Amino acid sequence: MKKWLSRQTYFIEILNTKIVGVVGCFMEFGNCKLIHMAIIKEFRRKNIDSILLDRVEDFAIKNKAYKIWLDTSTRLKESIEFYNSRGF
Repeated sequence: MKKWLSRQTYFIEILNTKIVGVVGCFMEFGNCKLIHMAIIKEFRRKNIDSILLDRVEDFAIKNKAYKIWLDTSTRLKESIEFYNSRGF
């Protein structure tokens, strides 16, 4: 597990000492792969998703990624709307 986690980078968003969101990504073959994003329900639609995605985009730029890859389930309508609004 340590080896698996060692190649991933995680960013968190904290409000009033409480972790309200997290996103994970890693670099592979010159691309940045977004693998996890989770936001506590009561903090959704409060720009936390944009803050976290901005961090992934900054990470990708710093690591000279060609693309950012992600996937989500078709049942997660909010996620699809969000990613589409950000140009994915």
